[in-house]
Parts: sequence; structure tokens; C-alpha cells
Amino acid sequence: MWWIINRVFQRMKDEGLSVDVQFLKCLPVPTVSERLRESIEDITREFIAAATAGVTKRDEILLLETELNELVEEAFSLTDEEKRVLVNSLPLRDPIASIPDRAK
Repeated sequence: MWWIINRVFQRMKDEGLSVDVQFLKCLPVPTVSERLRESIEDITREFIAAATAGVTKRDEILLLETELNELVEEAFSLTDEEKRVLVNSLPLRDPIASIPDRAK
């Protein structure tokens, strides 16, 4: 979503993004199987719980964020080539791209 948002939402003068409801309504939301939806929900709940626990759960947060990203890629049925395009054109401050740095 970060990749899409960075290409759709208007930039403000400080490089922030202006969240405009008309564009927010147009974000793609794939139809997925019940199993995949439940997996995304479960990991999201775990992620929120770990994130609210603070710094002590840092490694768990990074792992859950990576797992959630993989499930979203599956939801969008991305091919390996599409994943490479996304990785090679990530916007600045992409949360997933920074995981290896944050894990250090």
C-alpha cells in the first residue's frame, strides 16, 4: 500500500502525503479466501499487541511485519517479477525496506 499511496496521494511541501478521501476510496482491496483473510487478521492482531508492548517486542514486530507483507503480496497475487519491480521502486521511508536496518 505504501508503494501505491506514494504514487496516488498528493505531496505536501514538506514531502508529507495528503490523505484525500477520494483517493483513499480508490485504493485496491483484493478479494481473498477466508483462510488468507483470517491469517491477515491474526497477524495484524499479533502485530498490534506487540507494537503496543513497546521496545521489548522489537524482534517479534519485525518478524510479524515481514509475515504480514508476504500475506499481502499473496492477496494481490504478485508474481516474482512484480515483487522485484516493487522492491526496486520503493518510495523513501518504506517500512518494509527498512526492516533489515531496524533488525541490526
